Amino acid sequence: MKTLGTLKDEHLQGWVDLRVGGLELWEGVHFNSAVAEKPSRWYLQSLLEVIENVDLLWVDGPPGATCQYSRYPALPALADKLSPNVEVWMDDTIRPGEEDICERWAADYGFELEYLTLEKGLGRLSRPAS
Repeated sequence: MKTLGTLKDEHLQGWVDLRVGGLELWEGVHFNSAVAEKPSRWYLQSLLEVIENVDLLWVDGPPGATCQYSRYPALPALADKLSPNVEVWMDDTIRPGEEDICERWAADYGFELEYLTLEKGLGRLSRPAS
C-alpha cells in the first residue's frame, strides 16, 4: 500500500493511525439520494473502534465511483470522535461533489470552510475561533 510505504519511508508511522478496510452499506445520514443508482457505502464501522480526539481528519476516499457523494459519511461517522480543535481536510475539491460535501459539512457541523488551490484542490474545515 502506497500510503503506508510513504509513512514508513518518512518515519511518520508513529504519528498516524492508518486503518485500512473494505466498504459496507452505510445506514447513517447521507447526502446521496435514497433512490440513487448506487447504494451508499462507507468503510467498516469496526475500523472506527477506540478512536478518540482526532486532530486531523484527512478525507481522500472512498473513490468517487463508489456512489454519489461517496466521501460524505466521513464526518457523520467520526463527528463524536473529533477533538475540539480538529481540522477536516477534503482532497480533490476541484470536483463539484467534494465541494458540495464540504459546504454541507460546514453548514451542518458549524465549521468554517476555505478552499486551497493545490493540485486537485483541498477543502479545509476548522472550528470558528472563540
